[in-house]
Parts: sequence; C-alpha cells; structure tokens
Amino acid sequence: MLKKSKRFFLRHVIGLRPILLIICLLHLCVARSRGEKRASLKYREWIEDNDRVEVRSWYGQAGLELKSEWNLDILATIDAWSGATPNGTNPNNALGMNWLTEVPEEIRKAGLFTIGKSNRERLYEFEYGISDEPDYLSRSYAFRYGLKLAEETFVINAGLSLQDDEVLNTWTAEFKDKQTWTASLGFDRILNQSTSLSTNFSVSRPKGYLNDSYKHIIALDESLPSFPVYFPVPENRPDERTLFTFLIGASKYLQPIETGLHGSYRLFLDDHDLEGHTIEINANRKFGDKWMLTPSLRLYSQKETNFYTTENLQFTPALHAPSGGQGPYYSADHRLSSFDSLSWGMKTTFFARELIRFDFAFDRYESRGTDGITSQLVYPDANVFTFGFTWEL
Repeated sequence: MLKKSKRFFLRHVIGLRPILLIICLLHLCVARSRGEKRASLKYREWIEDNDRVEVRSWYGQAGLELKSEWNLDILATIDAWSGATPNGTNPNNALGMNWLTEVPEEIRKAGLFTIGKSNRERLYEFEYGISDEPDYLSRSYAFRYGLKLAEETFVINAGLSLQDDEVLNTWTAEFKDKQTWTASLGFDRILNQSTSLSTNFSVSRPKGYLNDSYKHIIALDESLPSFPVYFPVPENRPDERTLFTFLIGASKYLQPIETGLHGSYRLFLDDHDLEGHTIEINANRKFGDKWMLTPSLRLYSQKETNFYTTENLQFTPALHAPSGGQGPYYSADHRLSSFDSLSWGMKTTFFARELIRFDFAFDRYESRGTDGITSQLVYPDANVFTFGFTWEL
C-alpha cells in the first residue's frame, strides 16, 4: 500500500503541471488587466473503507474580470483512480465468483472554460468542458441566461446544455456514442438583508450507450444435462432516459449567533421509476478575523429503478450482445438499487491575509441498502479529505 501511495504521489506531482501551466498562462495574459483576478488550488482524497476505490484529485481554478462587464473562468482537474469496485456479482454467491473488479490505475484530465457577461439587467454565460480518460471522452457545451428584476433582488435563470460522450464498451472493445440534452429554469430571490430563496427545475434526455460496461449480471445455462453453468454477461439498460430534477434552497443569516445557515432539498426522478431525495444543511460561523467553521450534513434516500435485479438470468444467445433499444432491461449495479446514504463533515477556513485563505475539510460518507436483498458489502463507506488555497489578486 505504501508503494502504491508513493506511485500516486509522484503521478499527481507530474500531473499537476498542466493545471499550474493553465493558471500561469491565464495570469500572464491578464497581468495588465485592472479587473479583479483570483486563483485557487485544491487537493482531495476519496478513500473507501476496506481498501476499495481510492480517488485523488487536483483542482486548479483561475478567473478574472475583463472589460465591458465580461469575465473569464478556467477550471482544470486531474483525477487518479485505483482499487476495486463492485461488478454486479452477489458477494454471497456459492460459485466463488469475485464480486469486486480491479480498477486499472488511470488518470482523468478535465477542463472547464466559462466566459460570461453580467450587468444590472442581464447575465450571459457560455461554457465549454472536456474530460478525457482512457475509457471515456466527454465534451460539454452550455448556455445560461439570467434576467435581473426588482433592483437585482429577483433573478430568473434559464439554461440549455449538451453533453457529447464517447464511452468504451469493454465487452466489445468499441467506443459508443452517448448524448445528453438538458434544459433548466429557475429563480433566485433576495427577500431581505438576511434571507434568500432559490429554486431550479431541469429536464435531461440521455440517449445512446447508457450501460456501465464494468458492471455485469450472472446468467444460468441449464442446457447441459450434467450440471448448470453460471457466467457473467453485460448488463442491458435502456438507450434512452428522461430525467427530472427539482431543487429548492434557502439561506438565512442569524444575527444573534452570527451564523449563516443554508438548506436545500433536491428531488430526482426518471422514467424508469428511479427516485432520489436529497436534503443538505450547512452553516458558516466566523471566529474573529482569521477563522471560520462550516459544518455540513447531507441525507440521501433512493428508490430502485424498475430494471434492477440481483437474480440470475436464464441464458439466451442475445445476452452476449444486448441491445439497449429493446428489452428486457436488467442491471445488478448497486447504484440503481434502493439505498440510503449519510454524509457529514467539517470545513475549517483560515484567512491568512485579506485576500489569501486556506481551507481544510473532512467528510464522512456512509451508505446502506434498504431493499432487504442486496448484500450490504457492496455499499461503500468512505473518508474524504480536502485541502484548498485561494488567492484573490
């Protein structure tokens, strides 16, 4: 484990160079700009219990104000993955099949570029994103519009985005297309000096190769008279989905205890009976001029999709090459099952100077299945550590 950690550290230090290069180039390009500039760097570790999946991430962000009310933001990310993840096999199977699949040590590099214009009446934002890893290439395009009313205390937001992906089918070693259109509408409302509300509704339409080819399901072949044969086959999800998301949030500053509170509720639905409910609460409390504490709590509850199953399938030749365009649909991916999760944590921010701050956060994630069938072993628990640095110029 120590050798693997050293390998990851070296890879992260080497992989960090593109992030630093982007930030430095952006700073050089705008060195003479009179507008506000900012830069931040963040490192995060997601470490699942029992030596399962580990994700180490570097984030670099830079932004500046341009002329004529325009601004530019660049976000660069490098993630490194390792470990093992559930593949859909029942951990309690009597066949001795391994229910974990080793995750190849791989690097994901991503960038997000946003240019926008904001004045007292309107907000425009144009966004381009790219994410590249050995088995997944994603490009995204987005436009957002905001209409400011009542002296900027009421803002109507609308957006349209396209995510254009190429996904590796590991069963056929071919890349498949996947596209997702999303439209959203919402508003932000400042009620008074200490209270604000926000809401958003979005509709997404993924289409194409929607399977996770690292997940499989077990098929049973009883054609041989002597003994049955069990073997893994690819899952088969629909090649089209419709997703609905509703979010409402509120922020309140409590003057007597000098604490800011924020809470939100998110409802997620799709056309295959998947249903998720998320409640998040966090608070901000400053101590003197140098320190701020931010405790947080997140509760999530999900109802399984109608094609989730842990049962073995009866073998047919079509199972070797399933078509998402037609059923039957089936998946043993635990992320589609019924489960609850709890996240809680604390973030500490240190304001070293007026424009420089450091932050450290620890979060604990725990999840449990609720269908009474799926083994609890597949649901991960994890510790998340985050270190950050921000400099406003």
